[in-house]
Amino acid sequence: MTEEEILDARNAKASNRQNAAILRLARTITVQRGELSDADVDWARSAGLTDSDIVETVANVALNIFTNYINQAARTTVDFPEVKPGNTPLDTTCVCA
Repeated sequence: MTEEEILDARNAKASNRQNAAILRLARTITVQRGELSDADVDWARSAGLTDSDIVETVANVALNIFTNYINQAARTTVDFPEVKPGNTPLDTTCVCA
């Protein structure tokens, strides 16, 4: 991925409609700590995501949070450029509509 694509992904943006919808859903799951409303799920479906896509997105968010917690507890050495929350501007616009 290019630097721009990586920054866009961190801001839940993608040029592909389905990828953008998945990123927005993943951000919603994270921010709302897994509490998706009926409107969130309806939006995901209207954006073209299947129930399988939604479940896979929830599973990937949970796996990433789990991995982050394990790495924090294990004091894993980061061997790539670390990005801490707040180090990149969060763009709340979405190009997935």
